[in-house]
Amino acid sequence: MFLILYAIMTGMSVSTARAMVMLLFRIGADLCGRVYDMMTALLIAAALILLDNPFHMRDAGFLLSFGAILGILLILPVLKALFPCHIRIAEGIYASLAIQIMLFPITLYFFFEIPPYAVVLNFFVIPLMSPVLGAGILGSLLYCLIPWVGTWVLKSTGIVFGVYEILCKWCMRLPYSRIVIGQPDWKQVILCYGMLFLFLIWARRIVSEGEWNRRRRIGTCVCLMLFLGISLPWRWKVGNVQVTMLDVGQGDGIYMRGPSGVQYLMDGGSSDVKEVGKYRIEPFLKSQGVGRLDYVFLSHGDEDHISGVREMLVRQETGIRIRTLVLPVEEVWEEALREMAQIARKNGTKVMTIREGEGIEEEGFRVQCLQPGENDGLELGNEASMVLRVEYRDFDFLLTGDVEGKGEELLMEKEGIKEVDVLKAAHHGSKNSTKENFLERVRPKIAWISAGRENSYGHPHPETVRRLETYHAKRYSTQTSGAVTIETDGEKFRIQEYVRKER
Repeated sequence: MFLILYAIMTGMSVSTARAMVMLLFRIGADLCGRVYDMMTALLIAAALILLDNPFHMRDAGFLLSFGAILGILLILPVLKALFPCHIRIAEGIYASLAIQIMLFPITLYFFFEIPPYAVVLNFFVIPLMSPVLGAGILGSLLYCLIPWVGTWVLKSTGIVFGVYEILCKWCMRLPYSRIVIGQPDWKQVILCYGMLFLFLIWARRIVSEGEWNRRRRIGTCVCLMLFLGISLPWRWKVGNVQVTMLDVGQGDGIYMRGPSGVQYLMDGGSSDVKEVGKYRIEPFLKSQGVGRLDYVFLSHGDEDHISGVREMLVRQETGIRIRTLVLPVEEVWEEALREMAQIARKNGTKVMTIREGEGIEEEGFRVQCLQPGENDGLELGNEASMVLRVEYRDFDFLLTGDVEGKGEELLMEKEGIKEVDVLKAAHHGSKNSTKENFLERVRPKIAWISAGRENSYGHPHPETVRRLETYHAKRYSTQTSGAVTIETDGEKFRIQEYVRKER
C-alpha cells in the first residue's frame, strides 16, 4: 500500500512504475513460493508501460531506467567472469561499470557527453540511496505524528544530498570532468545494440562453460571497446565548413565550425525564449560535439543578441566554455556590452575588440569585420552593429547583425561589400534593413532570416520578403525551417533544415 501511495505521490514516473511493477512481482513470487525472475518482471513492466503510452519508447527516462537493469542482468555476469574478484567492493564497481556500458549510446544520444568519473561517483552515491529513501518515508510518517522528530529525520536526508552535491561539484572541477562527444545517429545506436546483443550471446555461452583463456578475455575486451567506439558520432569532415542559423525564437544566433575545427558563435540571444542559452544554444552545440567555443562575437548589446551568451558565460563550469569574447570597437559599446565584458573577465574568458578590416584566419577560412570602424559616427545600437564577412575559398557569407539606416548605407561604401552566396538578413528581416540598393550590391543566392514564430514585431516584413524575391534569393527562415545548416568544402555546399527534409 505504501509503495502504491509513494508511486502516486511522485507522479508515477516511468522509473517509479517500473520499480513498482517489479517489486510487486517479487512479492507475488515470494507469497506463491515461486522463483522470482528479474528479466520476466522487467519485460512485463516494459509491456505495461508501453501499452499505456507507446511513445515512452522514445523517452530518455524509459530507456535509461530499463537499460540500467538490463546492464545489471546481461553485462554484469560477463564482467564478473572476465575479472573475478572476491572483494565485496568490486561488485559495486562492476555493477556501476555494467550500467555505464549499457547506457553509453543512449546517454550520448540524449545528452551528447560522458562523465568519466560517473563510475567512481556512483560507488559513493548508490549505496546510500536505500537509506535515504527509507529515511524519507519514515520522516514523512513521523512528521504526521511528532512533527519535530519527523523534521529531524527528513533533515538527515538533506545532509546526504548535501554530500552528493559537494562530491559532484568537486568532480566537476577535475580535469576532463565532462567530455562532449556529440549526438550519434539513431541508426548508429540501433547498430551498436545489435552488435552488443550478438556479443552477449557469445559471452554468456563462454560464462556458462566457465572456460576463460587469455584469447577469450582479450576478445571480450576488444568487443566491448568496439561497441563503445561505434557509438561515437563521426559527422564532421576535416576541411569542410559548417554554418548554422540557430532557432532561438525572436533573436539571433549563428554557429560556425572552421575547416580545422575552430568553433565560432555570432550572437546568441532571444527576446521570447527563456534561458535560451541553456535550453537552445548549449544543447545544439553539445549535439555537434562542441564543448568549447574559441570565439564568440557580439554584434551589439540588444538582449535578443546577447541574453544566451550571458547565461553561457556564467555557467561555463557545467555548460560550454568560451575562450574569447569578441566585441566591436569600444566607442560603440552600450552599457550592456560593458557589462558583458565584465562578466566575461570575471569568469575567465578573454575579451578582445575587432575593428574594420581586422579578422581571424585559418586554412583558407577568414572571418573579417567590415563594420563598425573607429570613426564611423554611428549611433549606438542597431546602426552600429558588427558586420562580418565569412569567406572559405569560393563560398562566402555576410552576417549583418541588426544593421540598418545609416549603418547599412555606410556599409555599401566598404570594399568588402560584394556579391555573396549567403546573406543573413539584418534585424530579423525588418522593413528598415536589407534595402533594394543594398541587395543590388550583394545579390545573395540564399537569404537567412532569424525571427520568432508569430512575433509581435511582424518580422520578417512583407516588403523585405518582396525585395528578396525580386533578387531571386532563396529564403530560409527559422519560423518555418527551424535551424538551418550549410556545410561546404568551399565549392559545393549542402543545405539542411531541421524541420524539413534534407534537400
